[in-house]
Amino acid sequence: MLFSFYMTKADDPIKGQDCWIGLTGENFKIRGENYLNDRKKIMSERCVFKCLCCELINSVNRLDHFSQNSKSLVQKLRREGYKGFIYVYNIMVYF
Repeated sequence: MLFSFYMTKADDPIKGQDCWIGLTGENFKIRGENYLNDRKKIMSERCVFKCLCCELINSVNRLDHFSQNSKSLVQKLRREGYKGFIYVYNIMVYF
């Protein structure tokens, strides 16, 4: 059995459903250049990547390279003409 669910970034987070609000990364503190000596943290810069979506897949079998599957959101974005770079981060949890 294969179940796929994804959430996209909200244009209007108040009226949107099944969505989330993206972060810029600028509100996080990171270790400064001399952190090991002075223990000071500095504000981060903007994120390098923009998160397009979060996709949850439930399967009884291991799924390698799901983003290549025609049902994945990555392939849906490609079919709709998205030409940008897409970085995919997968986490498989067995229970």
